[in-house]
Amino acid sequence: MNQRGVAMLIVLATAVMLLAAASIIARSRATAALSQRTDERLRLAWAACEAAEAPILAWLERRSRRVVLAPDAPPVVTVLDDTTLIGELEARIHVTAWDQTAMIPAVDLAKLPALSALLSRDDRAAARWMDTDRGSPGLDIGHPSVAIFPAPDGPGALGARVATHNPPPGPARQRGGQLPAININTAPETLLRAVYEQLDISGLDAVLQARRAGERAEINQQRGSNAQPIRLVGSSTVWGIRTDVLINGLRASIWSVYTLRAGTWTREQRLVIAE
Repeated sequence: MNQRGVAMLIVLATAVMLLAAASIIARSRATAALSQRTDERLRLAWAACEAAEAPILAWLERRSRRVVLAPDAPPVVTVLDDTTLIGELEARIHVTAWDQTAMIPAVDLAKLPALSALLSRDDRAAARWMDTDRGSPGLDIGHPSVAIFPAPDGPGALGARVATHNPPPGPARQRGGQLPAININTAPETLLRAVYEQLDISGLDAVLQARRAGERAEINQQRGSNAQPIRLVGSSTVWGIRTDVLINGLRASIWSVYTLRAGTWTREQRLVIAE
């Protein structure tokens, strides 16, 4: 090969190397730009999750204690389902509230055999796992063998069946001084039947009839003679709330628990849902 041929090969090889380098730089810049856009969408999504607390608190204060559900309905209410623009991006914000006074409490179920019988073996293990003897309650210490956080389109998770903050955390609960409560206006019929059996009281048929008509039921004050480890209430003071924000295919989700303390709704816990 003559010198001219060698020179042409060198030029071609250099051109290939330059093109490859340019391609790498272009991909790197595109990746960086995509990552920047992704980070911005996630930042906006988490900011929207935080901003959703204001309408959540408004719902808790104005509407949550008047909720009445059909006896065969799960204890969940849609608080917010809206699509809006955040900057130039479309965002869907979905908030669902799960009534923890309509679930089996995570307490010593040996004292509540009628309620314990409603749970599967895994659920009973999960309730024991989340009991206050392990420290602060919450779905973050849920039993690893079962799904944890409930979702609007998949309510079968642990957080839809077992309450973490009923009764709410605190020294009185740890000493056994606070009783778990069951809301007669939101608890599913199967749970209510077990509670009425546990308490050995009448009046369930009137409660169910009122709820089927969409009306609030009144508590029958008649009780059995023995002290009982559970009480009936007419409205909920504990809600687990899931907030989902979807922006251009990216989702941010959090689980928060609110309790009513001395007339004020207090956020007891907030957990990131990593799904």
